[in-house]
Amino acid sequence: MEIIDCDFYCPYCQQSNDIAVDTSCDIGQQLIQDCRVCCSPIEIHVFEWDGDIQLDIRTDSE
Repeated sequence: MEIIDCDFYCPYCQQSNDIAVDTSCDIGQQLIQDCRVCCSPIEIHVFEWDGDIQLDIRTDSE
């Protein structure tokens, strides 16, 4: 089990956020996290690409 902190920008207010990704169980999952600034729900799709953890960030209406 490895926990990796990943930074991303809120698709609503463009403010910086972060999420802790557990590489043993979060890969291939869709997570929901509220923005720390505007509190809007953010859909986060976690995947691995070329050995790196990637995030696909979307609003709940996309």
